[in-house]
Amino acid sequence: MQEEALAALAPHTRVILDFAQTTFLASAGMAAMILLNRRAQAAGGELRMAGCAGDVLRTLKLTRLDAALALFADVDAARK
Repeated sequence: MQEEALAALAPHTRVILDFAQTTFLASAGMAAMILLNRRAQAAGGELRMAGCAGDVLRTLKLTRLDAALALFADVDAARK
């Protein structure tokens, strides 16, 4: 996921990760999102997370990553 997202950042200023089918987020996933967010911001872009619900959203809130990352209800909302 991290390699594909990094590759997608090169030609685009905004990358959207769709978490609608994700039920678990481990520390490696959170570390990857932090890295991707930093790289996107350094390039003048933005990383957006869409469809985070359930345990994934709880994990982001517990670690306070919800304050650092752009979260959207779904991909359509993230595209706007």
